[in-house]
Amino acid sequence: MKGDKYDFEGKDYLKPIINLMPPKMLLKTGRQVEKSTTVSNKITAQMISNPKMRMTYIAPIWKQTEVFVKDRLHPLLNTSPFIKEYYVEGEHAAIKVEQITLANMATCFMRSTFGTGTDSIRGLSNDAIFYDEI
Repeated sequence: MKGDKYDFEGKDYLKPIINLMPPKMLLKTGRQVEKSTTVSNKITAQMISNPKMRMTYIAPIWKQTEVFVKDRLHPLLNTSPFIKEYYVEGEHAAIKVEQITLANMATCFMRSTFGTGTDSIRGLSNDAIFYDEI
């Protein structure tokens, strides 16, 4: 994304993947096919569509989680004037690397499991979980 607005031009194949939210979904793909961008779009779509939704994004190591948030989620949330005005700015909104809470109180926790095992995700109540690179 590199700070640009996300555009589906030439990417119609991604729309069903982003718009569907089945109980379970596994994407088995090659490299450099917009997996992280797709996951960031799914997370954002779910957060703005479902007030008070709670979810967790999990990557193997913290650096991957941090890069995902800074390179994918933060730009997506901040380049859309609509999302920024109605969801990112507001009394309940807080955009941090460890946790993103939008104005509608939807929350996404960011975690890694390497070194901590499952302790970093223990006790979190979730409506959805996104694992990256399992």
